[in-house]
Amino acid sequence: MSRICFLCLLIAFSGSCVRERESFVPPRIADGRADLREWDFGKRGPLQLSGDWEFHWNELDAPVGLEGSLKGARTVPVPAHWTSYTLEEKPLPIDGKATFRLVVELPRGSRDLALRLPSADTVFVLYVNGTERTRNGNILEGSERTKPIYYAPIVLPLESSDKLEIVMHFANSIYPRPGFRDPLEIGTRQDLEGAQNRKIWFDIFLFGSLFVMALYHFGLFALRPQDRSPLYFAVFCLAMGVRLFVTGEAFAFRILPITWQVSTFLEYLTFYLAGPAILLFLSSLFPEERLIWIDRSIVIVTALFSAVVIFAPLPIYTQTLVAYQILVLIFAVYAVYLVAVATIRKRETARTFLVGASILLLSVVNDIAYAMRLIQSTFLVPLGVFVFFFSQAFLLSRRFATAFNTAEVLSKKMEEKVVERTAELVEARDRSDGLLRNILPAAVAEELKETGRVKPTYLPSVTVLFTDFEGFTSAAEKMPPDALVTELDRCFRYFDGLMDKYGLEKLKTIGDSYMCAGGLPRQNMTHALDATLCALDMLAFMQSLASRFQSQTSWNIRIGLHTGPVVAGVIGEKKFVYDIWGDTVNVASRMEEAGQIARLNVSETTYALIREYVEAEERGLIQVKGKSDIRMFFINGLKPEFAASLKA
Repeated sequence: MSRICFLCLLIAFSGSCVRERESFVPPRIADGRADLREWDFGKRGPLQLSGDWEFHWNELDAPVGLEGSLKGARTVPVPAHWTSYTLEEKPLPIDGKATFRLVVELPRGSRDLALRLPSADTVFVLYVNGTERTRNGNILEGSERTKPIYYAPIVLPLESSDKLEIVMHFANSIYPRPGFRDPLEIGTRQDLEGAQNRKIWFDIFLFGSLFVMALYHFGLFALRPQDRSPLYFAVFCLAMGVRLFVTGEAFAFRILPITWQVSTFLEYLTFYLAGPAILLFLSSLFPEERLIWIDRSIVIVTALFSAVVIFAPLPIYTQTLVAYQILVLIFAVYAVYLVAVATIRKRETARTFLVGASILLLSVVNDIAYAMRLIQSTFLVPLGVFVFFFSQAFLLSRRFATAFNTAEVLSKKMEEKVVERTAELVEARDRSDGLLRNILPAAVAEELKETGRVKPTYLPSVTVLFTDFEGFTSAAEKMPPDALVTELDRCFRYFDGLMDKYGLEKLKTIGDSYMCAGGLPRQNMTHALDATLCALDMLAFMQSLASRFQSQTSWNIRIGLHTGPVVAGVIGEKKFVYDIWGDTVNVASRMEEAGQIARLNVSETTYALIREYVEAEERGLIQVKGKSDIRMFFINGLKPEFAASLKA
């Protein structure tokens, strides 16, 4: 709410506060007499019967007529609680009975007038011109049942008369503030009933608005319990709504079979809850300005006073009102401190709260001035209360809207960040998967990712290939280290390419030795031929290197193949390596050691699987270290009829 709106509201309030003309000053009520003969009810409206009434303590005097007076009576100000009166310089007690009397002189020929009786916490019986007109309970001598049964204000039509004798009998045995709480009002029936109906309907509207606000903010708290400000505001709205239900026009008595004891209980309980709720609401709005120890004290004090109302009888808990009113003043000082500091620090929500509270305060001032007939206006407190609640609801809604917008922006940024991070993660995953596939066979890598380990696998037929460079040690002594590694890398890179070409798996390199195998991790029927073709390609590549670099040290290679069963798997937790174990590996290594430079040496087992495709040279039985003699074969190349198709 902007400053311009606030100024407009101030102007509106100022416009309603036009000073009343001198002729509208109400007549004075004194000595139990009210001379209203010059008061025009049609033009000037209803009049409150506030002033000095005749009073007789501890007696229920019958009406004495228009000309007489109560025997032994004195005059006292009305409205007031009789505990504020004194008898023999001592205040009157709570428990007792009394008679109030007022004679009213009306304009000649007055017609269609009525009396409006306000809500009363004390049992009374009303007589007008000697006739009982209404009561709100039974006056029973010395009985605890002397308590009100009805609370809401009522309008009583009056018979045409130039004078009225109004006599009210009061009796109290339970309530701590007995007597007149509010003045009687006299005016035309149309004005009084119209004003009362308007107040009732406005109270109903305000009650419904507060109830809906309470439900709405309870819902907000249920959805987001980490923010307690909607909870405190909901409790405040609910407390004020219930209080409005049983006080003021007290329309609860008009629609429900409610008792005075229940309404008094709700009136006190809601009063004790409303103040702390709005203070805690303020604290939640301005967490940086709040004083935590005061907030905790408020909760403790509220719990204690509320417990007294809930568990103690009415005569006891009604005695706590004065003490709580003092605490309310302290609460008010704390509230002013919070709003002032928040406003100085330019908290955005502080201005909205300040505007609502200022309007409520102005409406209270207006009603006080109007009740004292200092200004010509109307009662604006209900409107001020509504504006105050609406401003606070607007404040919370604005906070949630701001939070929602912020969340939207953050969510959008987060989504963009998530997309960006997801792309980075996908890229990193692809890189890591690629690296893993370079280290392990694809199927083995997937199994390792899914289960965290690789189950050892028995493979009944695998062809293992070993290579070794002859004279590598002497070459290493003659060549610079970087040149040596570069040349070795050139060879092994070419061999790695052959792995993909012929479907073999590279297992490891040890120094200048290269080890691979066909037929794993999944079995196939061509692994022996695949390994043979790969070995022949390796020999051809090394021969081409020797012819191109004749001036440099030659790279002489031996290659051996053997076929047999192995166990394959990955062991350990770090630097995973896919490896094979078994005697087949040892025999394949012996095939390479027993071979010759630039020749492919294979075992009889491997030869049996490829014999129809290759041209071979039998070497006979050859002694192998640690083994019995093994029949070996040199593979010279592919048979002409298969050479073109197999290389393709």
